[in-house]
Amino acid sequence: MSNKTYDVIKISALIVIPAIATLVGTLGETWGWHNADKIVITINALATCVGVIITKLSAEYAKKMKEDEVNE
Repeated sequence: MSNKTYDVIKISALIVIPAIATLVGTLGETWGWHNADKIVITINALATCVGVIITKLSAEYAKKMKEDEVNE
């Protein structure tokens, strides 16, 4: 994965997806949308899942880079 791809996914997980969840929660309550709370929970679960995955990938990448430096 390129750095640009990683950055886009990270920003999405940390900022964009939670912002969408907040928007849906606020508008859902204001406009009386059915199941808005369940939609917000689902969106936040997605953000958490993506965040965990990119954190794991980042840790693996850092470990690999450190091992590569040691082997040089």
